[in-house]
Amino acid sequence: MGRKLGDVPLWGREEWDPHLTWHLLCGDFNCPRDNGTGINAAVADIFTPYNMTQHVDVATHNSGHTLDLMVTSDDDNILSARPSVKSLCSSDHYLVSSQLRLNRDVPVPVTYMYRPLRRMDI
Repeated sequence: MGRKLGDVPLWGREEWDPHLTWHLLCGDFNCPRDNGTGINAAVADIFTPYNMTQHVDVATHNSGHTLDLMVTSDDDNILSARPSVKSLCSSDHYLVSSQLRLNRDVPVPVTYMYRPLRRMDI
């Protein structure tokens, strides 16, 4: 008996690391839409209950399908630009890229004081 894509749990927010402040899923989902550009309806239906948005809206494969996705949580504001798609080499998939808005903590300088071990009288 075969399983449909919607029957297989891919992830759950309860499994995500609670210390992360943002979530980004990207890669080759390889679920083409039956006709035209866009993602497979079964895949889109998986994102909805988790409040996730798929950002790639153009073809990412030389057959005209959108197979490579970039997905974020609706409440994450991590993408600072729309994803761009470029054909770079002999691959049948195109490169999908975007700029990310990341807040990096500035490291605090640490000062160490030590005595030269060679000058110690032990």
